[in-house]
Amino acid sequence: MEELTNIKLDWNIILGKQIRTLQDQFPGIDAVKLFRPIVDLLSSNMIPSRVIISRGEVSAYSYILPSGILDDRIICTIGFIRDSEENMDKAETILNWLDDLSTRSGKLIIIDNMFNGTFLNGTLEKQGFTVDRRLKMKSPLKNIRERKDDSELSGNLNGEAIILKIDEVDIDEMRVAQYDAYCDSPEHYLLYRKDGKNLTYDILLNGYYGKFMPSPSSVLYKDGVAGACIITDGREEFINTGVPLIVDIFVNKEFRDKGFSSFLIRYAAEKLQLLGHTDIQLWVNENSKARSIYRDIGFMDTGEIETLYWKDFRKY
Repeated sequence: MEELTNIKLDWNIILGKQIRTLQDQFPGIDAVKLFRPIVDLLSSNMIPSRVIISRGEVSAYSYILPSGILDDRIICTIGFIRDSEENMDKAETILNWLDDLSTRSGKLIIIDNMFNGTFLNGTLEKQGFTVDRRLKMKSPLKNIRERKDDSELSGNLNGEAIILKIDEVDIDEMRVAQYDAYCDSPEHYLLYRKDGKNLTYDILLNGYYGKFMPSPSSVLYKDGVAGACIITDGREEFINTGVPLIVDIFVNKEFRDKGFSSFLIRYAAEKLQLLGHTDIQLWVNENSKARSIYRDIGFMDTGEIETLYWKDFRKY
């Protein structure tokens, strides 16, 4: 077994099987085009990588994706040519490399894609990784509008709260409210903190997860920020599906179970229809209580599943 780190290799060949598998799984996307930016970065040694060669051919690989302004985390992919327990020693070599990088840098490590690695699931959990399975849901906007229940909430939210636009709210209030709402959420690890502040909202509004759409986005306000729903144009990493994405939605604890989440989504659906859109999508943790809310309002599972493994070395 030979290890190669950041040397010039033909990544089109190394990732070939993964690209073909993705194309077969999702015929509607251009997998080659999707991977092209990643292949270009790897081929020019612009991002860290590790390749393991066994019997003269690549048997395992890993690379770290650009994290941009999210400088508190290492986002990586791990791949194996064959999904076999025989690769365990190679997997341990790669995991030790990633673990060392994360420990020394004090960062959150996220394995956001693992190709041919089902044999590694139990090992990752034993090594302290948490599994986060997220499901994509989608709904035609007309379904959401048709299920609107005017008796549930009036236009002024029964006088309990009002709807404001993002630019009408102090950003510090947004940061605090979102952080408080996510403290008991399985996705709390995704929050980005620096210098004692939650800066996730700055990132959402600056386009990291797609171009921010101000019109359908809204803030629930009652003596302070009580919730929010942020919509982007649907860009996810290197893909732009053209379907608006609920990139963040939350309601603070004291305002839950009153129908406010549904109201915020219906508000977004109405505005998106006026802009000429027909559908809306979101990602949800498979164990989240919100799944039933989304189903009740018209969302359906698309079959797309994203399994992330994470381990947090950050210190605040």
